Amino acid sequence: MKKRILLLTAAFTAALSMQALAGELKKDSTGLWYQKDDGSFATGWFQNDDGSWYFFEDSGYAKTGWYEENGKEYYFRPENGRLAVGYATVLDRKLYYFDENGVSRKMGSSYTGWLKDDSNWYYQNADGSLCRNDWQKIDETWYFFDESGYMKTGPLTVDGVQYYLEESGAMATNTTKDIDGTLYVFDGSGAGTVAPKKEEPAAAPAGNPTGTAPAASSGRKLANTTPAVPAETQKTDYQKEADKIADDILSKITNSSMTKRQRAEAIFAWVRKNFRYSGSSATRDWGREAYQGFRKRHGDCFTYFSVSHELLTRSGIDSVMVVRSTDNHHYWNLVLVEEGWYHFDTCPRAAGGYFCLWTDAQMAAYSQKHGNCFAYNKSLYPKVQ
Repeated sequence: MKKRILLLTAAFTAALSMQALAGELKKDSTGLWYQKDDGSFATGWFQNDDGSWYFFEDSGYAKTGWYEENGKEYYFRPENGRLAVGYATVLDRKLYYFDENGVSRKMGSSYTGWLKDDSNWYYQNADGSLCRNDWQKIDETWYFFDESGYMKTGPLTVDGVQYYLEESGAMATNTTKDIDGTLYVFDGSGAGTVAPKKEEPAAAPAGNPTGTAPAASSGRKLANTTPAVPAETQKTDYQKEADKIADDILSKITNSSMTKRQRAEAIFAWVRKNFRYSGSSATRDWGREAYQGFRKRHGDCFTYFSVSHELLTRSGIDSVMVVRSTDNHHYWNLVLVEEGWYHFDTCPRAAGGYFCLWTDAQMAAYSQKHGNCFAYNKSLYPKVQ
């Protein structure tokens, strides 16, 4: 899919002075504000833990809409107060681009085509409208947009018919897809039907990139979606550079006297401290995404998985990729330490949680309280403690 807007993602520069505060964002009937630990509120420019920038007025409430400072115009999104950074969007029927510092640049009086904000892709029609909760054909390809106008991906059921939307948003046709452990065949119209079952020969356990046998799994057939670590002669330039970066990091946070559990804990702490969630990744090639993640220090759950997978495997710890079974839209690691396999998800969540070497029981309890966010098909993976 040809996205017409070049999206730049870079860290905010020193042009804006960041307040380093402990506290939390709060919202009341008037607006959004930030309460410090001492009970007072923030004013001026402020960057939250997730990397988002805000401007709090003297009243303590976050600025929304347009804001001018030193001859430069900025835009704070009305729905959440966040500064628009590194993407293009349409405001009042005019297209603006916001650079890595949030400075706006008007690009035209009208625009038709693909756009992306800090949530997802959407498509603006010639009359300025957005497709909402319906299909739309764009450049001979069908896409589905939700009620907010954002492009959908992954499994989708419409009027009782099963569809699948690729990562690009394009409707899958004339192909097969595994959805929650069930194989579907999608015809030329995109409609999916369950594929006939057939006998399959027993498969060797997969999901162990370092080549050693995984912990006993009661004869279960494991998921073969785990990305393997390629041989040195087969590694891409991205993978080789990621290896160099990972080895340098590991030399600073681990040592030969540490157990696998201790090394895994050190890796988890490093990723959590040095990365921020930005809601997007550049690719689904884990080696390349690990390299991009190390360079940019932000990304989505696949970025967090990829960076963790690189650090873990370079440290000699077996790592398996887990994919959420409800929508295939969240990724995390299973890791094998001395006691067995554990969940390992470095990606932060708005509801909190430090998912370092969690047991199945811990993960299930959290998942049940937060919309089944960690639902997965246990039969496809090593048995977790």
